[in-house]
Amino acid sequence: MVQIFALGVAGVFSFALYTAAVNKYKAISDNMVSEYHLTDAAFGLITEFNKLAVSNTPASRTTEAVKIRDLKHTIDQIYGTLDASITDSNTKAAYLGLKNTIGALEAEIDAGVVSSGTGGEQTAHYNKANLLYGFAKEDGNTFLSDELRHVTIIQQQVNRSKTRDFQIGSIAYLAALAGSIIYAIRISRAIVKPIDKLTTAAEQITQGNIDMAISPELLERKDETGRLSNAFNVMLTKLKENIHALNKEKAGVEQKVIERTEELNDEKARLEASIDSLNVGFIMTGTDDDIIMLNRVAAQLLAYTVTADGVSKIEPMDHTWTTELVDQKMGSEFAFKQNIVKAKSLAHSIEKKELQYGGRIFRIFIAPITVFDDTGKSTEALGTVTLIEDITERKVQERSKDEFFSIASHELRTPLTAIRGNTSLIQTYYKDQLAKDESLRDIVDDIHESSVRLIEIVNDFLDVSRLEQGKMGFAPEAFRVDEVIESVIHELANTGHAKGTEFTFDHDKSAMLPKAYADQNRTKQVVYNLLGNALKFTEKGTITVDIKAEGTALRVLVSDTGTGMSTESQQLLFHKFQQAGDSLLTRDTSRGTGLGLYISKLIVEGMGGTIRLESSAPGRGTVFSFSLPTEAPEQTK
Repeated sequence: MVQIFALGVAGVFSFALYTAAVNKYKAISDNMVSEYHLTDAAFGLITEFNKLAVSNTPASRTTEAVKIRDLKHTIDQIYGTLDASITDSNTKAAYLGLKNTIGALEAEIDAGVVSSGTGGEQTAHYNKANLLYGFAKEDGNTFLSDELRHVTIIQQQVNRSKTRDFQIGSIAYLAALAGSIIYAIRISRAIVKPIDKLTTAAEQITQGNIDMAISPELLERKDETGRLSNAFNVMLTKLKENIHALNKEKAGVEQKVIERTEELNDEKARLEASIDSLNVGFIMTGTDDDIIMLNRVAAQLLAYTVTADGVSKIEPMDHTWTTELVDQKMGSEFAFKQNIVKAKSLAHSIEKKELQYGGRIFRIFIAPITVFDDTGKSTEALGTVTLIEDITERKVQERSKDEFFSIASHELRTPLTAIRGNTSLIQTYYKDQLAKDESLRDIVDDIHESSVRLIEIVNDFLDVSRLEQGKMGFAPEAFRVDEVIESVIHELANTGHAKGTEFTFDHDKSAMLPKAYADQNRTKQVVYNLLGNALKFTEKGTITVDIKAEGTALRVLVSDTGTGMSTESQQLLFHKFQQAGDSLLTRDTSRGTGLGLYISKLIVEGMGGTIRLESSAPGRGTVFSFSLPTEAPEQTK
């Protein structure tokens, strides 16, 4: 009876131990299968990300991004299973290490997806993600090793139970002891030895020997150990396939990255050569306002210095170019660094038309480098581009030309005035003699008319010269614009009547408007030019003048029913020596010098107003307008 009780107690303890061991082995098997799926999903993540790295189209990049999102969802589900099933503290630590590494891999892949298509930044994410995947494999091996180490602990528990059973059996009866030993040996052979073999295989794998194979004896078992061995074998086979595929794919991606890097380097070399061959200075700055590129011409232009003799020379170009150095060289007249920051923040260009530098004159143009969205709106400023042009010779030529016109005009006006005066005296005091000789009269009349026309041309040249050099003075005062218009209409009325053209002007309406504050004589010159042009191009039609009040300004509109202008001809307006004709290369000398609108523009803008073409079309007439302030500058709020 004692033997039976002892054997029964030992059997109950052994059966309980066997059942607990089987359940734990089953849990460990499930965890290892889940870990296989987790590792497989991580492999899928890096595989799809590598495909994304070499995608050439937005559509393919979108497809890979969707696959990556689905794999991340699968990983989150596996996390939920493993979080609840792992109870051993050491295994839990190994699992958390694997989880954190895969989390870092997911974060790096997310950053790579965001930077997809941006070249160097995506390549950096690609390299880091592949490195993290290598860490994930190592953490997975650690996880497996800890799970198998847990199996060893369970084995030790079984062994301890064997000893305990032996003690109970020896006290009760030697036969019970012998039965317990035999039963424990059977359990050891049935569970512990296969686990030892599987543990040995796992240890070899964690040491890098992925070419080893699971023993067929373990694979053929029908118990939980066999299931665990088969799951481990499937995971090992899949791992080999994935590693092989990943290495093959990684080699292809690396080759494509090398090829694209070479292409980018070639493009960069061509771009740098093109920029260096420009005949203007070129400076490119980045997001941190540091100089990324500065071409040879820019270095030469900024190397000018003024000597004690008052001339400029080029100093050795051994500088390390920075925005601070360029800012220092340009001096207080142009704050280079401040202006590139302003151009970048406001997203519009900045121009310095004339900068005195080292005895030279530079024109500086700064434009922002921006990224635009699909609607054409600027979304991000990447830096700026600065162009520096040496306009010294051009300005010298322009100044020489202006001085020539000014001197020549002054010198011409005196003899022309004498010719006009003398021919006028001849026409007055020798009227009878001229009446007798018609040919002589025509000669004198031609001389007089030609001298008058030449004086008008000379006056235009003088006006242009003074206006361009800023030497024309204005005498602003408050006056009635309608009175000036009426005066000009009165002077041109006879000419208009001869052509069958009428002037219309609403005197009563204009009398209710405020006075203009400008130079009255110069305003009359502008009105005379606009009405004269309208009369010149209108045959048997109507010229209408209207005045409107617009805030603190008066706008004068001159409309005619003349021939009108084509779109091409309108591009020539308000330019020096340009006429509204069909060709840029031919001139109609009967229509004047082409200075009238140019002079009018300079005069109006000099008085604080604006002038423009409102509308024109062939056969439909033309409308010009100009505005003048109604208040003095100090009165304007």
